Amino acid sequence: MRIAVTIVVTIVALAIMPVLSPFLWAGEGNPNTRVIPRSAYPFGKSFNDWSAEWWKWQLSLPATDHPAFSVDGANCDAGQSGKVWFLTGAFTDEFPENEFNTVIRESCSVPPGKAIFFPIINVECSTIESPPFLLIKEGPDKNVDTCAASFVEGPIAVAEDLSVTIDGTALENPEAFRYQSPVFDFSFEDENDNILGVDCSIADCDDAYSISDGYWIMLTPLPVGEHAINFTGSFRDPISLDLIFGLDVTYIITVSPRNVHDDD
Repeated sequence: MRIAVTIVVTIVALAIMPVLSPFLWAGEGNPNTRVIPRSAYPFGKSFNDWSAEWWKWQLSLPATDHPAFSVDGANCDAGQSGKVWFLTGAFTDEFPENEFNTVIRESCSVPPGKAIFFPIINVECSTIESPPFLLIKEGPDKNVDTCAASFVEGPIAVAEDLSVTIDGTALENPEAFRYQSPVFDFSFEDENDNILGVDCSIADCDDAYSISDGYWIMLTPLPVGEHAINFTGSFRDPISLDLIFGLDVTYIITVSPRNVHDDD
């Protein structure tokens, strides 16, 4: 199953308030002031749209050396660009004795000035996968399917055990940060080495669409230095609450001072 940072802003004009508000209101109603609130629209996108962008990034990368399979986080910069830096959950099965897939990634460096976006736990369905991950849709923008939602709120599974801690401060009410993406198209960088394990000689990978559902957090850019981000979640049987899949991921992130040659 794929399970699938604080800045000071000077208000220079009332007209730019919609752009600045995600950072001005960070942590609204929450003791962790690094968390961008649900009411924000960071960098011109909704959180629903950002979840689609995260999956486009995740799905595009080759399975070989994919950051989701990384134990130490050394390749967390793969495919990263723009103002938002993506972190991923753990798809590794290297810890069979640990049902929650506990992973501590200590080799992740993030450039300064990058917001950080990650799922607590989430799932996707697509038009090129087999049931129960098969998305049925009508057109690229019209969702007529509840595939992904069925893993979050039943009947296939329910999402439980949600928690997020940033630099020792826990996020209150992580259940409030649920978002479902719109239906989006995606492509693989290498069809023969894709993270879904789909055989593109059979499936139409040139016309692939997906949708996701889950719980997501965006942080304002972290100050220079070392930071710890932990997120935990699970999918459980909706009747018995037996564990189907769990993850417990800790990133020890290093934000280095900006180099004069760094690009924005």
